[in-house]
Amino acid sequence: FFKGIDIPVIFNQTYDILHNAEAAVVTSGTATLETGILKVPQVVVYKANPISVWIAKLVIKVKFISLVNLINNFLSVRELIQDECTAYDISYEVGELINNKAHRASVMENYDILAEKLGSPGASEKTAKLIVKYLAKF
Repeated sequence: FFKGIDIPVIFNQTYDILHNAEAAVVTSGTATLETGILKVPQVVVYKANPISVWIAKLVIKVKFISLVNLINNFLSVRELIQDECTAYDISYEVGELINNKAHRASVMENYDILAEKLGSPGASEKTAKLIVKYLAKF
């Protein structure tokens, strides 16, 4: 797909790269949540050994693989898994994220919902203080 194109591999600069990105292709995991918090439109990709996927489906019952989608509990960002994870589908979705204003706006609105669910900065500390205050009554 990228024959003859010299593509640099960059390490340990995730936030700098995302800060300057118009869109991102992200593997499932915490990176999807970080990308969502930074409000960069993304497509989530994941391809694994078919046997591992079959076993995982027997053991784990979740609708989504992206933390953004799991937290929002609806399809907030597109997930391309297994057979859908092709160069064509990835490039198409990235094109939509960059060029389709309505699609991009929808993803950004979904990130606003994510931010509401996660709470404002310091939400964990506030929650911990409330728990300590509550437990102090006993």
